[in-house]
Amino acid sequence: MKDKTAYAGDLAPSISYADQYADMSKATFILTGARRGLVKTIEGVKEKETDENKLVSLPDFSHQAQMDDVYTLEARLTDFAGNTTTKDVTFSVNRFGSTYMLMSGTKIIRGRYLREAPTVSLAEINVSGLKPGTQSVSILHDTSVQTLSAHDLTTTTSPDAGWSRTTYQIDRSHFTDNGYYRVVVRSVDQAGNVSTNTMDKKDEDRRAAATVQFAVDTVDPYAVATNISGDSVYQGRPSRCT
Repeated sequence: MKDKTAYAGDLAPSISYADQYADMSKATFILTGARRGLVKTIEGVKEKETDENKLVSLPDFSHQAQMDDVYTLEARLTDFAGNTTTKDVTFSVNRFGSTYMLMSGTKIIRGRYLREAPTVSLAEINVSGLKPGTQSVSILHDTSVQTLSAHDLTTTTSPDAGWSRTTYQIDRSHFTDNGYYRVVVRSVDQAGNVSTNTMDKKDEDRRAAATVQFAVDTVDPYAVATNISGDSVYQGRPSRCT
């Protein structure tokens, strides 16, 4: 296990203690998640101890979305003279990639017909952060696709409770033509996971896709009466009007 590393596959950390003048039964460790907090119970821990050494093996982190987090593993040993050594490693478990949160103004336009072009805003939340240069935003307009360059949108990255938040803001100028629109955000994170907001279980609750799709229609409806002229009088027996 390496410090400041993102892991997407199997992960079973181990801790090695060594001191000929220490009581190995007093060796301790603490596992803390940035969002989960102190992990109080770890089932399946194995210990192998001699007079001068101790090896503690933790089981593989369960492959469940709730296990994704940024963790700190701290090991501590105090010898008979009172000398204490503390070693900690920070790493992330990131098997399920990003989730996407739609800003309130974007959430309410999903699936709607709009009279005005909207500004689209959404945030991508990731445990370990995104690889630089891997983010892309594509706009599908009817049958055409436009991939935006960096200067076409506003992107900011900031911490989010120990994780990483990347916010995308797409100006309304990209949605001025009438038609159907769909916005697709794609990225690769530090653990190698590829994510798009159109994938299943990518909304903030991991229950569904975080799709952004809507239609812009700025043209008033058209109606015309046929087989009749204005300012005219018609005689005869008309057909029934109901």
